[in-house]
Amino acid sequence: MSVQREWPAVTAGLDGRIYAFGGSGGPGAEYLASAEVYDPAANAWTPIAPMPTARFGASAATVPGGRIVVTGGI
Repeated sequence: MSVQREWPAVTAGLDGRIYAFGGSGGPGAEYLASAEVYDPAANAWTPIAPMPTARFGASAATVPGGRIVVTGGI
């Protein structure tokens, strides 16, 4: 990952990539709103649009149609 994340919300997209949202930047750090995607074909992480609200300990799921939903957390 390009950003250190503790307890991010992570899910696999229908496109075969791995998506990581939020988390914490480490012990004592603020919660994150940033997000990134891992492309196994390129073996690379790329930043994507951030969430509107920072979240730590949330859950992520890919729902029918391919949309990714992030819920819960602090």
